[in-house]
Amino acid sequence: METISTGRTLEEYTERVFPEFKTKSELLDYLNGKTIVDVGSGLTHKNPYSLINEGLRDKNRNIKYINLEPKLAGKGDFKFTFKDKLAEKSRVLIEKLDRQELFRFPEKPAKKMSVAAMAEELPFGDSSVDILLSVGLVGYWITDLNDLEKIIKEFSRVLKQKGEVRIHYVKPEIVEPLTQLAKVWDFNVGANKYTGFVKLTKANQ
Repeated sequence: METISTGRTLEEYTERVFPEFKTKSELLDYLNGKTIVDVGSGLTHKNPYSLINEGLRDKNRNIKYINLEPKLAGKGDFKFTFKDKLAEKSRVLIEKLDRQELFRFPEKPAKKMSVAAMAEELPFGDSSVDILLSVGLVGYWITDLNDLEKIIKEFSRVLKQKGEVRIHYVKPEIVEPLTQLAKVWDFNVGANKYTGFVKLTKANQ
């Protein structure tokens, strides 16, 4: 079955990886002053209603938000297809109509904050990131345990102490091996209060 890569709105991010926050303002306040990396972001940078574009447009807060997606390289198997781009344009247009916006789309500053890279080799220094997001990557694109361990190890390297990994998964069977690997690499695993969501917190060393 072919998989289409698309972007995600702020509301979708809130539901999937920030479920404890009830309002947009509350979430953006939490992200203020932090460096956030969205690992496997798809075409989110092209969605004017995405969390990254909403955050970067906010002049009252200082949010450093980076999209990371291997398909941004545009080479070989790592590139967005015509179907990907068409699907995202359709989603954004529907979203605009739902919001009853009659004028042009909001600015999309996220294009300048997007990086082509793999989750196993993050282009960031040690202890430099506050929050890592994974929406559908772990347990969907990444199911092999060896690959999963490489990613968790790399997440541990780039995160600051008490930094977070917020994961939305679609396959419940990934939770147990994910939890075991997280503990090996010095993460505390949060209580699973929300379906499809798990939070890992980098332990103090």
